[in-house]
Amino acid sequence: MTETAAARSSFAGSIYAIIAYVSWGITPIFWKQLLRFPAEAMLGFRVAWSCGILVALGLLYRAFVRGQLQFLRDRKRLVLIVVATLLISINWFTYIWAVTQSRIVEASLGYYLNPLGNIMIGIFFFKERLSIVRWMAFALALLAVAILVLGHGEVPWISLILAGSFAFYGMVKKLLPLHAAFSLGLETVLMLPIAFFLIHRHYPGTHFYTDLSAGEHALFFLSGIITLIPLFAFGIAARLLPYSTLGFFQYIAPTLQLLCAVVLYNEPFDSHRMLSFGLIWISLLGLSVEQLLLYRQKRRKAALL
Repeated sequence: MTETAAARSSFAGSIYAIIAYVSWGITPIFWKQLLRFPAEAMLGFRVAWSCGILVALGLLYRAFVRGQLQFLRDRKRLVLIVVATLLISINWFTYIWAVTQSRIVEASLGYYLNPLGNIMIGIFFFKERLSIVRWMAFALALLAVAILVLGHGEVPWISLILAGSFAFYGMVKKLLPLHAAFSLGLETVLMLPIAFFLIHRHYPGTHFYTDLSAGEHALFFLSGIITLIPLFAFGIAARLLPYSTLGFFQYIAPTLQLLCAVVLYNEPFDSHRMLSFGLIWISLLGLSVEQLLLYRQKRRKAALL
């Protein structure tokens, strides 16, 4: 690849990464428009529409689907798909519930903690050896959680569930040789019975159709769109950018979520939260600098070969 082509690829990848993370960052604004609905019903409609859109795309790209199906002959991979489905279901429901309960600050903390959750997975599941910087980042994260526990008298379980479920979801996806869109399609198909149950629980029979206005139906259709667009954009960005570079963009989403919480919805951001977030930001800054230095070292070595 020439330098010009590499520059274009990097620029395009950056645009797609920004689209993905900005989309994730402003989703609280969308879910706030549906506050009259319980979180379970919102999850049900989100899954149903996401599944419908992906199935329609699958019918258009049948050759691609047939090519992916060959990877499902292994039972272990089927088990991993089920596990991924459970994890993303937990993540989606917890996030929607947090937004509806005006706890977006805690949700944003969860996504700040996500890179540190990846470090824990690296230690315990992949036996990775950590640098001093990563150990310090991990220690600061534990201290940040301890401050929240002492300051508010409760464990920030929303943050921990979101960070843990998404970190383990990423680990499972790493073990699956499936395209992200196909994998998500399978996950939404598996979630579909639960989605129908949740919808039927609140809108028995055809009430889900008659009780909702045209505008509300449109919003739920959009919930499928806003679920898929950032995932597709992220998938393209991951192919065009080095993973270390992509890591710098991941803090856009929780930062925008935090701004939405404090500026738009006046959620409390007291001294304990400020101190806790400050420690997390310091740890993430250290990780980012380390990633940048490692990336530059690799480029220098590649240039010498």
